[in-house]
Amino acid sequence: MRRWAQHIEAGGEPAAEARALGLPEPLRRALSSARGPEELATALDYLCAYYRSLLVHWEGMFASAAIPFIVLTWAVCVALIWMMIMLPVRAVMDSIMLEAF
Repeated sequence: MRRWAQHIEAGGEPAAEARALGLPEPLRRALSSARGPEELATALDYLCAYYRSLLVHWEGMFASAAIPFIVLTWAVCVALIWMMIMLPVRAVMDSIMLEAF
């Protein structure tokens, strides 16, 4: 973005400089569709909303993947705690039963 800004300050056309530097396609489309400052502001607002919705989408995808992982991790923790409690109790009960008979 810094190089793009430097090229524009040097007098380059924003859309052409974006294409030359390989900036993302949505930004190039927004720049090429704008014919004036008002249209550019509208196009950049749309671009901001586009990337915000993309972020929300990927946050949802991450949460969808992370929640089952967290649930399984807690299940393993609970199972280990149960085993740490019940195995000694069972050993004590077995030793008491062996002594009783």
